[in-house]
Amino acid sequence: MTPVILVASGFYVNPESGMLRRMINFPYGECLADAGGLPQLYLGGSADAAAEKADGLLLSGGVDIVPHRYGEEKLEQCGETDERRDEEELALFRAFAERGKPIFGICRGVQTINVALGGTLWQDLESQCGISGHSKGTHEIKAQPGSHAALLGSRYTANSYHHQAVKTPGDGLKPTAWAGDVIEAVEHERLPIWGVQWHPELMLGKAGAKYATCMEMARLFADFVDACRQNKNA
Repeated sequence: MTPVILVASGFYVNPESGMLRRMINFPYGECLADAGGLPQLYLGGSADAAAEKADGLLLSGGVDIVPHRYGEEKLEQCGETDERRDEEELALFRAFAERGKPIFGICRGVQTINVALGGTLWQDLESQCGISGHSKGTHEIKAQPGSHAALLGSRYTANSYHHQAVKTPGDGLKPTAWAGDVIEAVEHERLPIWGVQWHPELMLGKAGAKYATCMEMARLFADFVDACRQNKNA
């Protein structure tokens, strides 16, 4: 059976009409579909009802999480935030986690997972840690053997479009990949929950020539869809 995967999205205001709209980058759905899943965009409603119907949850990239969600005051270097999206995605996380259904986070998504489990974030790597070069380009990833992040090997290159990162891992989470001192992936010790800080969906040739290509990134989506299928059939 094809697993149904709920995909979380962001919001933006159309500058011409002033209308609030949903926003998500095109490649997410394509990557999940290519891996054998049936992606469905979350458009609102009960998080519990959504978690009952879907077989897994993909938390996508987007704006920064409001720092009070992890007990901090907002720094000047923290970027755009969205209380509505935070509330929505944290509710979805709880609903899927309570049912033991797979959750995969990408960029903001891995940060949402961490905050949902009581972890904290670096609000800005450059100003707080003196670490630059993560907001664009590529860098090397060192992955822990046996982890989801190591599906591509123990060392490989990933893209980088973030200025925040996991600081203190949340309850039950363990770091599984790094770029220098920056945590680039985490996974839960007991539950089928994991995520990566980079954007694998932008590396599969679906987002345009400006993005680095690594077709092996498809393994991350295949891994997630397979987990959703196994959960569905259990």
